[in-house]
Amino acid sequence: MDANGWGTLGSQWRELNELDRVLDLLARPARLGSGVPRSVRSELRGLGLDLGRSAERKELIEWLWSRKRPLLRELGASDDPLPPCA
Repeated sequence: MDANGWGTLGSQWRELNELDRVLDLLARPARLGSGVPRSVRSELRGLGLDLGRSAERKELIEWLWSRKRPLLRELGASDDPLPPCA
């Protein structure tokens, strides 16, 4: 159990929430050709992704989903089903 009393499953739910939050930020409409905002880049670094300058939103979203899918399966999260295209 961690310092917050969540245990291992709690940390997995916390990571899932972080991934969802960053996915929401990346999915917001943006002007064509605009880069990823600095604040979002910081969030991604906090999740362990060291991005280069050329990182595109689509690639970042794919990376986040690649981390989210196994968590959903492991936690049996039925309230956040995988979209058919994921």
